[in-house]
Amino acid sequence: MIQFLLYLVTFFIGFLTLCYFQFKRSKNLKPLKNGIMIVFGSGGHTGEMLSLIKKINFKDFKKVYFVKAFSDNVSKDKVEDFLKKNKIEINNEQVEWINIPRSRQVKQSFASSTLTTLSSIIYCFIKVIKIKQIDILLCNGPGLCLPIVVSVLMNKYLMLYRRSKIIFVESWCRVKTLSLTGKILIKFVDKFLVQWEELVQLNPKIEYIGQLI
Repeated sequence: MIQFLLYLVTFFIGFLTLCYFQFKRSKNLKPLKNGIMIVFGSGGHTGEMLSLIKKINFKDFKKVYFVKAFSDNVSKDKVEDFLKKNKIEINNEQVEWINIPRSRQVKQSFASSTLTTLSSIIYCFIKVIKIKQIDILLCNGPGLCLPIVVSVLMNKYLMLYRRSKIIFVESWCRVKTLSLTGKILIKFVDKFLVQWEELVQLNPKIEYIGQLI
């Protein structure tokens, strides 16, 4: 069992390394704005993402994909109420909700979380590959976004989504250090944004955007 997990982890690390070098070659491609995908974690992460989407002109996109966990029974209602309350123009036909399994549950062991993460990546990859084009993927910190980001990267470097841009926004509660998800993804995303200026010194790729809440 341990040997099998080591093989899987080695494969995963190798894939991320390949994605990193491919990413450096495709930085200058411009998005076509066919579709935007936005990942909602839960609780505070969803609240921060709502502050972000107020700045998005959804008319620029043909399709809008909202992603949440199967076990999240709150985010969908919260997002729909927010859009209506703030009079954000978006057509119902334009929106598609996608439910995905969480990669890790609270207090889950490392061994079992490795398997559930890989399972979630496979599930997300199948979902993502059916979508015609994701030009922008917007996520803000929860571990839920990890399998989605990896799936978009896999499609991107299999030449299916050549123009996809991934934007990661670090959580407001991260004042001096990056989240584990942020540390994993910083080399692979196109933009890495933070809400506290102190974090800028940690990596030249980090951009400060101010506090969202």
